[in-house]
Amino acid sequence: MLEDSFASLSFIAGPAILTNASAILQNGATTRYNLAISHRRETRAALERPIDRASRSAT
Repeated sequence: MLEDSFASLSFIAGPAILTNASAILQNGATTRYNLAISHRRETRAALERPIDRASRSAT
């Protein structure tokens, strides 16, 4: 039998905590990646838009 009563708890909870931490880090990385892709698409769309010279000279 185990002498330390917390040994069985750490045996069960340890991998669960590591799995949870990994999932949180992955979610953060995915969010940053999606934000970068979104910014890239917005920038590309803005660069492909034709410049309206009539509205620029009116101001």
